[in-house]
Amino acid sequence: MKTRFIYIYIFMYKWYLSKFGSVLQYTTYLLCFICKLIACQNVFALLCSTHDQSYNTVISIGAISDKYETLLKSTMSYGSFGKISKALNNAKNSMTTNFQIKNEEFNDYLVVGINSIIEDLKTENKILDLCDEVYDVDVCVITLKNAMDIKYFLNSLMSYHFKLHLKGNTVLQLVLKRKEEEETNIEDYYKLKTKDDIVCSLKKWLFNKKYNREQLRLLLPDDAILCDLKENMLRPSLLTFSHKFYIQKDTSCGNISQKKVKIQCESKVYELQVTLRVLSSGLCESLIFGEALNVVPTAFCQGVYEDALLINKQKFYSLCISLLNKEEYLIAKLTDEPPTGYFVLMPSHDSLLIKPIVCQDLWLPDDKSRELTPPQGVLIEKMEQSLALVDIVQEYKVGLNSSGLYTALLKFHESKIKRSKKNEDEDDDGVEGTSSWVTISHPALEDKHPLKKSKRKCRRPDPLKCIEYIKK
Repeated sequence: MKTRFIYIYIFMYKWYLSKFGSVLQYTTYLLCFICKLIACQNVFALLCSTHDQSYNTVISIGAISDKYETLLKSTMSYGSFGKISKALNNAKNSMTTNFQIKNEEFNDYLVVGINSIIEDLKTENKILDLCDEVYDVDVCVITLKNAMDIKYFLNSLMSYHFKLHLKGNTVLQLVLKRKEEEETNIEDYYKLKTKDDIVCSLKKWLFNKKYNREQLRLLLPDDAILCDLKENMLRPSLLTFSHKFYIQKDTSCGNISQKKVKIQCESKVYELQVTLRVLSSGLCESLIFGEALNVVPTAFCQGVYEDALLINKQKFYSLCISLLNKEEYLIAKLTDEPPTGYFVLMPSHDSLLIKPIVCQDLWLPDDKSRELTPPQGVLIEKMEQSLALVDIVQEYKVGLNSSGLYTALLKFHESKIKRSKKNEDEDDDGVEGTSSWVTISHPALEDKHPLKKSKRKCRRPDPLKCIEYIKK
């Protein structure tokens, strides 16, 4: 079973953050002891607003001064930011002195804190009591102490004190001044100076999913490559303000009253403020998401003369030509109230392609700890031989590939028709007697229409069939 655990210790204000979870629900447990409260609140606000089970987190908050104290018992992260924020503020208010904890005391309190989390996990989820296997642990530490000492301590702690296997650890060391000549080649070792550094590191650790096997197999004609899938951003559809990050073409009015037709059927006018120009070679495709729409000059606008529309069209085409000549894209944002989405406009000779682009709040930092070793020449030659077996075209055309959607839809509707016909046959059999269908008459209709007795079929479950279904 894989478990994730984060422990964040800040030397100045005596409260720490730790994360513990189970692969069954991908839950995480957090205890905090950190001085940059606002930085933590930003990350927690994002985590508590993400309604996705894969990011759902169980949070517990405790404080260390001369003893260990739990300030918030285990609670699910989604929708619980008020409780978490209150607990963090209580911890900050109760720990205002620069009380220094010795390493031995810190080690003892750390053991007490982790033990309390494990006991809480046993009480709430009964996971640790059900099996005796070793748990894989991924640990993150934020500290003002020496990072290497914390790494060695965590290794020994997880190996000997608990039934936990240290799958990996990340040490984030806060520094007051960063020396330019000070460098390190240690993996998972980061030095944080600003609030943004803490937000970036916490976000990368909290939202980085790790799995026990590959997530993608890239099949070549004579070989296969195992791959993992890395998310570059949080999907806006998982957040509260998802509509703020998209531009949608509304073409339907729905079932509304005649009085509201004029108001509700008027399409929304989006206003985009151009903020940047970027070279077409300077925009990574991984930062673009969502549905692409074509932007063309307006053909008709009530109250605007044709001459003005013609001039508007010429200005639009001039913009496209200028961007094409300079090989540039436009970056624009919505002028609505925050939050506001950002978009990229890609030019062609007669239109612009608009797509949403990742902003700072949605961006998930990449894990730079991946080792990049130059491949051997034999492997490169083998890959070139595999690629030579794949057909190549000069230009991709839509007609080259078919997804099989039409065939799948026909099969779906055929099976739906068969099920409907089968239900109708069962209904006809139920009128005569022994099935689970019964006939109920309507006295009210019989009084009004004595010659036409209306009957209604009502489904009543067969007890024998229910028992057989439960046994299965």
